[in-house]
Amino acid sequence: LRSQPQDSGSLQRLAQLQQDLHEEEDFVSFVHSLCQQDPRAWKPACRALHQQLGRTADAVQLLLDVLRSDTSDPQVFCYLARLQPNQAVHWYSQALAMNSGCFAALVGLADAYRRAKNFTEAAKMYKIAHRERPL
Repeated sequence: LRSQPQDSGSLQRLAQLQQDLHEEEDFVSFVHSLCQQDPRAWKPACRALHQQLGRTADAVQLLLDVLRSDTSDPQVFCYLARLQPNQAVHWYSQALAMNSGCFAALVGLADAYRRAKNFTEAAKMYKIAHRERPL
């Protein structure tokens, strides 16, 4: 089983159907099982949980489960940072520990520092991000 780009739309439709039937828990169980079979399915599964069903806590738990089996994708940490903005610095730092050139983590960390009014660190991170990917 491989995750494909079109799976996102299918999972969104399935989430909507299960929501209409008041069977959201079944959907949560399904996407956990799906991600156990193919950890790359995490992104469309999290989009469906978070955006479609508004189940942020379930999306966070799914990502934490994915990290237990595969910590090689810095984008998982970046998604966690977006879902848990109060822990964004931690998650983006974890992503950068894996891949110091991860542009999403560099910009995300800079934004997190800016929101915390830590402008010195924010400026440093924006400069590093600019070096990685000039305008």
